[in-house]
Amino acid sequence: PYRSQGVGQAVVEAFEAEIRKDAGVRLILAGVQVNNPKAMRFWQRMGYRIVSEPKLYPDQTTGVDLRKDI
Repeated sequence: PYRSQGVGQAVVEAFEAEIRKDAGVRLILAGVQVNNPKAMRFWQRMGYRIVSEPKLYPDQTTGVDLRKDI
């Protein structure tokens, strides 16, 4: 019920603001499951780009790696 209300965006923006306080951090790495296209679109809208082919994660889900330079 909280989708498309800006909650996720606010959380990511707050997280990134905290990360940016460390001048030594130049990028953020994340991952998203390929069977969740809404999440994939969300992360891309937030400026993350896909940097890997689909791969099997340790939890046995298939996902892609994401990267955002900060």
